[in-house]
Amino acid sequence: MYKYLFRFLSVLLFVILICGTAQAANLELTVLDSLDNTPISHATVFVDSVNLGRTTTNGQFSIPRLVAKDINLKISLAGYDDWSDVVLSNVTSLTVNLSRKSLALTATMYDSDTLRPIPGADIRLTADNVTQMKKTDNAGTATFNVRGSTLYAIEITSPNYQSRTGTIEISSTNADVQYWLLSGNRFSFIVKDQSGSTPIPDAEVRIDTILTGKTDVKGVLTTQVGRGKTYTFDITKEGYLPYSTTRTISDTDALLNVLMSKSPVGAVLYVIDESQAPVAGAEVYVDGTLAGTTNQFGGYTLSRIVFGNYTVEVKKDGFVATKKQIDVIKPGNEFTIELPFEKVDLTIYVQDREQKVVPGVTISFNSNTIGLTDTHGQVVSKVKYNTLYNITAVKEGYQPVSVQKEVNQGTETPTLSITLEKNLDWGFIGLVVASALGVLAVFAVIRMGRSRKRHHIIRRNEI
Repeated sequence: MYKYLFRFLSVLLFVILICGTAQAANLELTVLDSLDNTPISHATVFVDSVNLGRTTTNGQFSIPRLVAKDINLKISLAGYDDWSDVVLSNVTSLTVNLSRKSLALTATMYDSDTLRPIPGADIRLTADNVTQMKKTDNAGTATFNVRGSTLYAIEITSPNYQSRTGTIEISSTNADVQYWLLSGNRFSFIVKDQSGSTPIPDAEVRIDTILTGKTDVKGVLTTQVGRGKTYTFDITKEGYLPYSTTRTISDTDALLNVLMSKSPVGAVLYVIDESQAPVAGAEVYVDGTLAGTTNQFGGYTLSRIVFGNYTVEVKKDGFVATKKQIDVIKPGNEFTIELPFEKVDLTIYVQDREQKVVPGVTISFNSNTIGLTDTHGQVVSKVKYNTLYNITAVKEGYQPVSVQKEVNQGTETPTLSITLEKNLDWGFIGLVVASALGVLAVFAVIRMGRSRKRHHIIRRNEI
């Protein structure tokens, strides 16, 4: 029984679906722009708040209907106002016109050099053969009513400024745009070192003797110069020779390239040794070229030198050649170079009073041990010229000896001889003394014996 009932209900449902399908036709939808009737693609289609999809490139969309009933239809696309309505069940095709959103476009003009707003600039805005024209206010701003999803052409003109054109794409929100305008009287100075590669910052630029400004870190100064007039340009910078020129500026002149030559500023070099005494007659080389020699006070004047960085090397016999980087940044800069004394081999010979070599003697310079004498009684060590050394020689069995030695410049093979005195052998001396005392004692005993014998003989004679 239940089996037959189930079959009956299934057949009934199928009949109902067939009948419903037969009665309800799909809704064919076409979406157009209300302004120019062009198809709108990618518009989102909602039925009863359910997202069914997007329109094709032809602006079309097919809404299926299983049953004949009214539907709540909504069409949405960025840049357009939403469209919504109730579509009756008997409607099988529908054309929807979407209206573009009403939005605002704010355009602001600035001077590219001063960064100040430009009032009174004319702005022409065009789209779909419709043109709007406005002037910027004191804030350099003009506001236009525009439509969403629209491409606009913009033209900007202003007295004494170069015109500008461009395009602005309006989407679905209000837009703000900003433009730099180049002054028609804009003129630039580019100041560099005579090498042509190094910019000169802080160079003062004067137009007809009036200070206009200073160049930036790139050596550039941009200012306003009227066209068709003759001007005298003077450019100065400490350490450089002044530059001056007179010329007429035409509409085709945009900038002036200036190459400046450095002027001699001079510098003074002082050369001293390790004891801070001046070194006279030292050779001074600048960037590898001999410039001259120091005077009796150790000084040398670099009279032709200009601002810049240099490698200075100082040489003199008896001293270690020394290099130093100097940076001449102002006239009369003074620099000091200290020359270390050059070192030379000092040979020390050690002997005794009999002029025999003494090996194994400890030699010290200023309390610092430098070595032992070899089998030939000598030791070799480096010493600085013009430097006083306290030299000590020590060996067991000899009395220590200290001497002072200074090697003067020009001495190529300096030597020093040290003579050591042997220590007294007190044991040997004691033995000698003891032996001598023994001998004296024996001699005294013998003498006393003789004296007694002689005395005895006398008494006998007397008898």
